[in-house]
Amino acid sequence: MKHLKTYLSLFIIALTTLAYAHNPTIASYSLRQLDHVWILEGSFAQSGLHAAISEVHPGIIAENTASYKEAIAEYVKSHIEIRLSDGSHWNLKEGGVRLGNHQSDVKFVLSKLHHMPESIDVSISCLAENDHQQNILRVPALGNVDHVVLTEENNFQTTISFTKPVEQKASISESGDEMMTYYLLLIIIALIGLTSLNRRKLAKLALFIRRK
Repeated sequence: MKHLKTYLSLFIIALTTLAYAHNPTIASYSLRQLDHVWILEGSFAQSGLHAAISEVHPGIIAENTASYKEAIAEYVKSHIEIRLSDGSHWNLKEGGVRLGNHQSDVKFVLSKLHHMPESIDVSISCLAENDHQQNILRVPALGNVDHVVLTEENNFQTTISFTKPVEQKASISESGDEMMTYYLLLIIIALIGLTSLNRRKLAKLALFIRRK
């Protein structure tokens, strides 16, 4: 019974992670440093990204072609602005796009830094055309930054200090995918009910299902 509860807990966590990964109103970004190079990565639900791209390029077809990837890269770069504390722009340079069945990923190299800034002003308005959009930004290099949620309420903008805790922080709202939340809730209730059964009842239940 102890092992069953463990497996069920892992199953619930996996389902919750999957729900967020495919939520078209949530996109995640990671600003991280590799050696002396800074990279910005982004992950989007394919449906949400295509809806935003279609607003700019009506009639465009979602297909694994160079032109479609170029349209994605162009769109993402035009909706991300990072300004250093000295007022200069931290530009997105060369990058790539990877298309999946349900998720699309982008990766860009940022221009070289001559010195570490005190802070950066970040604006990520990608997919702002979609209702209830939430852009989650993480900066793993800064231990004091867990995540920042950029939404319409803060104009998809935030200031991140490289010496102090992040100025703006918010929790992730689930309003953009209420049906998925209800579905997961029903599954969790059902699984909790199963864990309350003893092994004998579970055996009887399994036997009943086989007969059906």
